[in-house]
Amino acid sequence: VAPSGGGVFFKSGGHHNVRFFNNIFYSRNGAPLVVATDTTMDVSFHHNAYFSENGCYTFLWGDGRYTSLRDFQAATGQETLRGTPTGIVADPQLLAPGTAGTLGYPLDLEALRDRYSLQKRSPLIGQGIAVPLPAPFASITNDLQTDAATSNATPDIGAIAYNRPKWRQWFRDLF
Repeated sequence: VAPSGGGVFFKSGGHHNVRFFNNIFYSRNGAPLVVATDTTMDVSFHHNAYFSENGCYTFLWGDGRYTSLRDFQAATGQETLRGTPTGIVADPQLLAPGTAGTLGYPLDLEALRDRYSLQKRSPLIGQGIAVPLPAPFASITNDLQTDAATSNATPDIGAIAYNRPKWRQWFRDLF
């Protein structure tokens, strides 16, 4: 979440096998959620969440302008898998979106956790898709906060998985 707005911006081609899975695109001030001026590139979006604080949803794809995820899906084939819609529009219920400033490298993991973690009633919990990676990439074993990420579970959407209270796991282990 940038203080001034939008989601993701692609300006030119030359991109190959770029895939966006399980991301949150969060817009402020009416900024577009997706901008792709060159639609000949090999880019696809699947199982992402989109949210606009002011309720204005804008997707710019080539010469097209779409004002709903449904229209964007129908016109571009993005956020669909074998004809079935995969993206969702939902308030991710982040702890404090937009208050961490620009996140550069190295990442400030504490700022990420404290501001971009999902709250316990977030509709994005368990809504992602486990994505097999091509060689030579290895599957992740931890999220950005170093919490265990299991490949057989349905992941949460977003960079920081919801941390269920530890007492629940202790209780399960006891019984």
